[in-house]
Amino acid sequence: MPLLAKSTGGELGLRAAPFEGWQTALAVWQVKSASELVFVGDEGITEPRGSSHRYGVEWTNHLTLSDYFFLDADLALSKARFDREENGGRHVPNAIPVSASLAANYDDGSHWSGGIRVRYIGSYALEETGTQTSSSFLTANARLDYQFNPHWQLSASILNLLNRKANDIEYWGGACSRQDGAGCGGGQGIDGRLVHPLEPRTLRVGLRYNF
Repeated sequence: MPLLAKSTGGELGLRAAPFEGWQTALAVWQVKSASELVFVGDEGITEPRGSSHRYGVEWTNHLTLSDYFFLDADLALSKARFDREENGGRHVPNAIPVSASLAANYDDGSHWSGGIRVRYIGSYALEETGTQTSSSFLTANARLDYQFNPHWQLSASILNLLNRKANDIEYWGGACSRQDGAGCGGGQGIDGRLVHPLEPRTLRVGLRYNF
């Protein structure tokens, strides 16, 4: 495999302001790559695979409700496939087909600001055949900031506001136990789901000073 892989792509988009306070943009895109990098979760590395074709559509929106309140809404749909079969299939592992987010924000222009953002990640293929898939999940984060003066700011954030039980990251691959040692003793390990659980509801408080 060459050190650098050639990619060609294109995008066609449209921006509009249907009415005062609403800005929206729609774009369709495609990318052809001579080689696709796939992450190998158990080894913590990426390895090159064959050529691929990705295409999709993205829709972004910004809506100003008043001088203090505004909304952001984003939706992305995409499809990623290898040009030829890789390990029995053409799905590009961990390529997310659907994602969306909705955020409500407040800023009084002087002291108080904050907001809440809800994010959705759709189910995606974990390996090339598409038989093994991740779980979709919905999560929300919230924040509140207070600006004492141009230099000092107090902030509080709640991560995973809904305390959802989900996996922030999922991979499929050969896993080894510690007893197996490096390289699983020459074996390939046992194929399975490798996950990083979403952290439970967490409160973070910070104090920032701007020079």
